[in-house]
Amino acid sequence: MNEFDQFQLPPLLFGQLYKENLVALNEVQPSRVDDKNWKSHARGSYTNGLQVLLRQPGETVIGEEDRAYLENILKACRQELDASLVINVSALPASSYPEWSPAPAPRYLWLVGMEPGDISLPARFPAFQVQQFGETTYLWTPPLSEMRDKETKTRLWQSLKQFFRLP
Repeated sequence: MNEFDQFQLPPLLFGQLYKENLVALNEVQPSRVDDKNWKSHARGSYTNGLQVLLRQPGETVIGEEDRAYLENILKACRQELDASLVINVSALPASSYPEWSPAPAPRYLWLVGMEPGDISLPARFPAFQVQQFGETTYLWTPPLSEMRDKETKTRLWQSLKQFFRLP
C-alpha cells in the first residue's frame, strides 16, 4: 500500500475542486395533471376560497351521505358547499398537490381523511390543529365517516371555529 491509498481530502475541498456537475443528467420536469382530470373529480364553484380535499375510493367526488354531512358542517360554519371546491384525490394520479392544485391558491384548505404529507405538502401538524402557511389556512381531519361520535364532532367544531375564524 502506498501513501496515496491513505490520502483523503476534506469535504470542503471537494466543493472547490468540482464546481460543475461531473455527469450531466437530463432533468425531467414533473408532469402536471391536466385540468380535465382533476375537474372531473371535483364539484363546486370555489367562490369562497375553500378547498376540501378528500379520499373517497369508488366515488367520482363524494358519496351522497357524506355530501349531506359535509354540507351541514359547512352551513354551521357559514359556508356553502356549492361555493367551495371539493376534490376527491383518490381518483387522481399519485402526485403532489402543488403539481395539480387549482389556481388561485386557496384561502382555506381542509384535508379530510389524509395528512398533509399524503399530498406532498411540506408541513406536518396534528389532526384538528389549524395551521397557517403563507396565505392559506390548513386543517386536516379524519374521514367524514369517522367524525360522527360526539367527542370527535366537538373536536371538529372547535377546530372549524378557529379555521374559519368564527366567534
